[in-house]
This record gives sequence, C-alpha cells and structure tokens, in this order.
Amino acid sequence: PSYKKPSAKKLPRGTETILVLEDDISVRHISVRVLRNLGYQVIEAANGDDAQRLISESAGRKVHLLLTDMVMPQMSGRRFADWLRSASPHIKVVFVSGYLEESLHPGDRRDPGMFFLPKPFDSEQLAAKVREALDKL
Repeated sequence: PSYKKPSAKKLPRGTETILVLEDDISVRHISVRVLRNLGYQVIEAANGDDAQRLISESAGRKVHLLLTDMVMPQMSGRRFADWLRSASPHIKVVFVSGYLEESLHPGDRRDPGMFFLPKPFDSEQLAAKVREALDKL
C-alpha cells in the first residue's frame, strides 16, 4: 500500500476475522496494522503453507475473509483461496494484485464472494473493499 495522510473521513470498521496472505512483508504489515486499527481480528501469513498450518491449528476460529496477493512463490493466492473455500465456501476473498483485474479467472469475476483490490492501495481503499466484501450476501 502506498502511504497517504489519513483523511478526516471515518473508515468502515468491523470485528470479523481476516486472514492476510501476502509474501511482501511491508505490504503485509501495513495491511495488518490498518485492519487491526479498524477493529478486525487478523491472522497473517507470508505464504500458502504457513496459512494452511495456521488455519489447521485454529480449527475452532471462523475466518470471514481472505485478503491475498494473487502472485506468490510456492502456492498462489488463487490456489490457496480454492483450498480454503473447498472447506469453507462462505469465506469471502479479496485478491490483491499489481496486475489488472482481467487477470482474474472469468469465473472469479462472476463469483459474488470474490473481489479485487489493485496495488498500490491506501488505507481508505483497503477498508472500503474489505467492508464491501464482508457485507455482500
């Protein structure tokens, strides 16, 4: 995310649990900090293997949303999202990428539980997209 001076505008808040899967440490840390400051419970992972382990270890904890980079080494965000949603189809997914939204699979754009947030993004854009995804039925 790019740094932008916070505006006087109130950002949408929440208390849901969000899994942030991002291999870029600075993007991950900023995203996690913004989301925690907005009241969300956040689990963070640097890669798909770590994320799978964290999900398995916290079996009783419901994850409401996955915020994931699309392009990562080892396991792509797309592959991890498929794995996660195979067990929990209710989970909303926000794909983050520096590539165009057109890089999403055509089925993803039709899936009401899939969203796209282009990089770079600021805290307002992150807060708005996360809330939009969580509020979508």
